[in-house]
Amino acid sequence: MTFCHLNTHCHFCNCRYCINLDFEVISRVLQRPFTCALEDCPFSYRRKDHLNRHLLTHQGKLFACPIETCDKKFVYQGNMTRHVKEMHDDESSSGEGEIEGEKLYTCSEVGCGKSFKYPQS
Repeated sequence: MTFCHLNTHCHFCNCRYCINLDFEVISRVLQRPFTCALEDCPFSYRRKDHLNRHLLTHQGKLFACPIETCDKKFVYQGNMTRHVKEMHDDESSSGEGEIEGEKLYTCSEVGCGKSFKYPQS
């Protein structure tokens, strides 16, 4: 079954246009069959692995940011590591808690300032 939605306006010229919407496609996209079973938790997901990741938050198995002034927590250790590199790069390289894979080689091009994990070969 196909529907035509005529109340859609172009963002550039404000004219109306028609979008053919396939009912089966819409219903499949909107389905969220994997629901958290805990009471008072409204979350549901399209994929089971997303629900499993969400359940880790209820179990308290989170990776906390090692920076003392930050209270962020992550389900995956890789997400925490990326957070530290992106948000606390200056803080983490100045002493304890250095992260594995620190970038030690700086580009010698004037004005570049990029740093790399490995030297140029």
